[in-house]
Amino acid sequence: MKNIGFIIVVTIILAIYSLANYYIIARLNQAIPKGLANTIFKSIILIASISFFVGSFFTFKLSNFFVDSIYHIGAYWLSYMLYIILSLVIIDLFRMANAIFPFFPEIITNNIQQVKLILFSLVAGISTIIVIAGSINMYRTTITKIEPTILKKVEGTNNLRIAFISDIHFGAIFGKSFAERIVRDINKQNPDIVLIGGDIFDNNPLPIEKKKALEPFKNINAKYGIYACAGNHEYIGDIDGSVKLINESNIKLLRDTNICIDNKFYIIGRDDKMLKQKTGKARKTLSELVKNIDNSKPTILLDHDPQRIFEAQENNIDLQLSGHTHNGQMWPFGYITNKIYELSWGYLQKGNTHYYTSCGIGTWGPPVKTSSTSELVIVDLKFD
Repeated sequence: MKNIGFIIVVTIILAIYSLANYYIIARLNQAIPKGLANTIFKSIILIASISFFVGSFFTFKLSNFFVDSIYHIGAYWLSYMLYIILSLVIIDLFRMANAIFPFFPEIITNNIQQVKLILFSLVAGISTIIVIAGSINMYRTTITKIEPTILKKVEGTNNLRIAFISDIHFGAIFGKSFAERIVRDINKQNPDIVLIGGDIFDNNPLPIEKKKALEPFKNINAKYGIYACAGNHEYIGDIDGSVKLINESNIKLLRDTNICIDNKFYIIGRDDKMLKQKTGKARKTLSELVKNIDNSKPTILLDHDPQRIFEAQENNIDLQLSGHTHNGQMWPFGYITNKIYELSWGYLQKGNTHYYTSCGIGTWGPPVKTSSTSELVIVDLKFD
């Protein structure tokens, strides 16, 4: 049954994707008459449209410049395609409105072919500008600072500086140089501890291992170390290989377990919900994870998916840190994640429980962000 469900979902996705690309090509044929230019543009679209799936497939088997390049082309086409489609839909809505209540001036109706060519150029140009701007935005780190207060005493200190990141998505696009930039940004903030909210890997650990992408994390300066929880993308690839690489890179991966740091505070790491899909075994409940902890000490929960944040308050968690949503990553998907999640992005306090959902420091698919930033969260936690 699981395989049938997976096949159905993939078939639906491929059907929608194919129709979207057919829509673009159909509008291209209307704007540019058959000939060399038309053939070149259609060839580019066809190559770009299959590159993401071809590249994704081969990243599970190979890691080299050629495979990474194919994946890059396909990933960027996803963002390009999104804004071309949105632009074309707006144009077609105006065409439909004009068909019902004609309002186009004669300069348009008498020069329809020239207008189509101009609109094609505008759509291509505007989409290009958006994708370039989104790519630049992706590679600019935003430092977000919050200062929640926990009503608990900690012997020997009254504060804790946490550097929190999530959704790095190391893989065919993000490698060692990206990790070095993250490490530089973290070390500048002088954190006491570094926490990672899952999706360290994009898919398969093979590209990460070959590129030594996690090696720079050994250079992070944090007296209490680096801790992480698993995300859904760790399970998309080889979970065992992912766990091995993470643990070898100075990162302590907490999978349905907790650890008391220096007898001062707890870090609780939940496993991802995809554990059940992959193994048939459900992850532990939060109540199980906190059953034997000392409630007089602060508790910090790492849970990749912020779907059920009410559970943290029910179990007296002091701070929950999550990721997963990317805050939609590309406009207008942020509106969708805001409807799905109570906290798609940002800070929230409910009772004595504090929450932060990061929009992530990396991306899934295209390295383009138009509805979020690449976020490093600094949590200056106060104990009182």
